[in-house]
Amino acid sequence: MLNNISQAIRRTAQALTLRHPNAVDVEVYRKTFTANAPHTMGGAALLSQADNADYAIQSVTTARMLFLGHLQGADLIGNVQGLAYNPEQILIEAYIEPVDERRALVTCELKKDDRVFWVMPNWVVEYQIKLIRSPNQLPPYVPVYVLEPLEHESDGHAMP
Repeated sequence: MLNNISQAIRRTAQALTLRHPNAVDVEVYRKTFTANAPHTMGGAALLSQADNADYAIQSVTTARMLFLGHLQGADLIGNVQGLAYNPEQILIEAYIEPVDERRALVTCELKKDDRVFWVMPNWVVEYQIKLIRSPNQLPPYVPVYVLEPLEHESDGHAMP
């Protein structure tokens, strides 16, 4: 019985994300390190400053994203009407559902530190998944992604 309730909540969240008029199309990419054999300590990779440049951005999936809560314009454009803009403090919550080109759900697991690109004509906003949480603790979980807006880096890697 409880599992049926949780599955219904998950299906409702998916339908809401896919059909909501304010949901946007996004591309999800993953940063993968291309260093041959990074040194490890207890199974954890240790990267030196020289290894940080050895990575590639690979496409994971196309998705639909629905912002949750109140998204203020100052969060996106900076200091407006004297509001202080501090990018370290801006975290945005969203539902993200992976889809294919026909907007049908696909099975794809999004992970922490994945990059989410919201691409529009002449404008790109890049987010990074900082945290994945669930408002209900019964499986299957409804993931809420906590996103952090990123400034575009000029490290020689081209945006996908």
